[in-house]
Amino acid sequence: WVVKLSPAGDLEWQKALGGSDDDVARSVDQTADGGFIVAGNSESLDGDVTGHHSTASNTDYWVVKLSSFGTIEWERSLGGTGNDNANCVQQTTDGGYIVAGESFSMNDGDVTGHHGSLGNYDFWVTKLSASGALEWQKCLGGNGGDLARSVDQTDDGGYVLTGQSNSSNGDVTGSTPGNFLDLWAVKISSTGALQSQKTWGGTDSESGSSVQQTADGGYIMAGGTSSNDVAVSGNNGTWDYWLIKLSADATSVMETGAHEFDITLTLSSEADQLLVRTEGPSANAQLMLFDALGSTVFSTNMVGSQHTVSIGSFNPGVYLVSLSGVNGVYHSRRFVKPW
Repeated sequence: WVVKLSPAGDLEWQKALGGSDDDVARSVDQTADGGFIVAGNSESLDGDVTGHHSTASNTDYWVVKLSSFGTIEWERSLGGTGNDNANCVQQTTDGGYIVAGESFSMNDGDVTGHHGSLGNYDFWVTKLSASGALEWQKCLGGNGGDLARSVDQTDDGGYVLTGQSNSSNGDVTGSTPGNFLDLWAVKISSTGALQSQKTWGGTDSESGSSVQQTADGGYIMAGGTSSNDVAVSGNNGTWDYWLIKLSADATSVMETGAHEFDITLTLSSEADQLLVRTEGPSANAQLMLFDALGSTVFSTNMVGSQHTVSIGSFNPGVYLVSLSGVNGVYHSRRFVKPW
């Protein structure tokens, strides 16, 4: 049910969307054309819903594009034969859409790369074009239940996600002691490649509900915690609000498994040369630079522990340096080219 109110709170229009089964909206974002994009889940096989991937007892992502007056312009069902629930949608800078939630489907339909066994969810991220076509999808997680609650596009053209995890393998490392949930934050590239991840929490349970990149290039995450140890302090009761602020170089405290190593960046005084050094294993590692829109502006294979990149022709702005190998992106850092 979508409701549009005036600035004074008066009802301007309302729209019920769905079919003969349960259809639940979880997120809405106004689009550049003045309309709206809505995402949630649907069990319906009729009415406004087309392309459902399973029976009415299972949910699909359901994404609906509305005009400024609430008229359906297009709708899209995404998922497999299990339950797939969308929790957050955002229009992206290319006019498309990023949708995040969780998938229970075991590598069928639109879903590939699921990490868990039957009975567990993965983070599931889908990128749609402006017309709703599926451009790419990514499962993130491990052997437990991993549920994405929020996604935000970042200034490098990639995405940051937060949610909850009780996995201890696969994409998930650094889980805290105890068989409980952690808040899980994940940074992916503009094409869905895992760049970095980290779990935060204590010996009880945590969950991330919302994430946003901040004006200083860092991140703010909000959720809940029932712990009062390890990474959590100041809990006033059973479950508290829990806020985490990360700096602009947050990727330096986020990991990609046991292959993490550090990157040191040195910009020349003329801002025309960038020296990239690593203290970790760099044989056959790929060095890549991305601009603020997520486009690749430089790529080479590292030979030895350092490489100098000529950046004199680069436009001023923020860039992301990543070092990746056969198992994915090991580490990344940002730098600013001032002129």
